[in-house]
Order: sequence, then structure tokens, then C-alpha cells
Amino acid sequence: MLTRIYYTRWDGRHGSHKLLKQAVTEEYKNRGMSCPGFLDASGQDRDGRETKSDPPRKESWIHTGPEGKPWIPDAPEIRFSISHSGGWWACAISDREVGLDIQEERSVHAERLAERFFHPAEAAWLRRHGMDQFCRMWAYKESYLKYTGKGLSSGMDGFCVVGQAETEETGMEPEPEQHRIAGCPQAVQQEIAWGDMGSMVLTAGEHSEIRLIALEHGDWRQ
Repeated sequence: MLTRIYYTRWDGRHGSHKLLKQAVTEEYKNRGMSCPGFLDASGQDRDGRETKSDPPRKESWIHTGPEGKPWIPDAPEIRFSISHSGGWWACAISDREVGLDIQEERSVHAERLAERFFHPAEAAWLRRHGMDQFCRMWAYKESYLKYTGKGLSSGMDGFCVVGQAETEETGMEPEPEQHRIAGCPQAVQQEIAWGDMGSMVLTAGEHSEIRLIALEHGDWRQ
């Protein structure tokens, strides 16, 4: 399984859908395929509406599944997951379902949030290993929820990413990225080296060959 992750700096206000269009176009080029043209070069969708900045509602070429996971009907070969944090935007694209989350390190009330939102074993793991791992663990959690398509509204405490079963059997606390999510043996999580920009975690049904690709000229600037 090959997954390309396209990323760029982002102002956090405009152009996420245009960046998605740019990433999908690049993905088709990398696959040696012609782009299906759900957006034309003029920056208009098929209904003739301008797409220079994101409208208040979703673009007509992006649909959502029953549980809210976005997909592109005109690009059936594409499965994608978008994440943004701080000044970064990223999108994982593959031919199978994926979930991506990035988290810039920032100051938060980690212990309080962990106790409120995380599985008890995860909160205990953070207390033992340091609350400075909170944003990293959040990336694991949200990446999985994006993979399933359920989103944060389904809750974060119903699954655990720290390998409870292995801990109980060996008495040793494993690192989260070394184990499948408890209760979901089909999911595989990979933490991606991303310099000092924060945590990046990909979740998929199997191990991915990952390629990071910078989008040098984000369309949101135009």
C-alpha cells in the first residue's frame, strides 16, 4: 500500500479545498493518470461558481459518507484524509481508506484533557511517561477516528492506542506506534518523521509505504 502525504504552510483561513484539489491533481500526475477534471483550470466548479476561497458550505465536488467522512465521487480511485494544525496543512492520499492527523506542539492543559477524553490506560501512560507526549497521543487518537470516518463526536475513550494486552502479558509498557489499536486489529498506525514540526500519524488497514511531498505553491495564495 502506497500513501503520499502532501503538505504545505497554510494561513488557516482560506483555500483548504483548493489545496485538496492541488494535492489530488499532483496525485494523478504521480500515478501517471489524467486528472478527471472535477475542477477546471479557470478555478470554477462544474456549476460555474468561483472557488478562489472556500465557500461557507462544502464544494459540490466533495461529498460525505453516512458518518461524515468526505470523498470525491469524480475521483473514485482516491481516498484522502486532511489535517491542519498551527501553520501547516497536510493531506494523505491512497487507494484505500486512510486517516491522517498532525499536531503542532503547543501548551495545553494536558492532564485535565487526558482524564476527560482519553481511555483510562492512556491517561495512566501519560502520567508515567510525561504529559509532554499528550499532543503526540492526540494525533494517534484523531488519526484513527478519521480512518473510521466517525470523527471526534464518537468519543475518544472507547479505544486505546497504548497496547493494553501486551502490557498485561509482559508487564512492560510498549510505545503506542509499535502496536495495533486495541479492539481494531485491522488498523495499523505509523508515526512519520516530520522534523521539528510536530507529530504526524497515519492510520490505515495495512502498513503503508509513505512518501512526503511538499506543495511548494499553495493555490490559497492566489
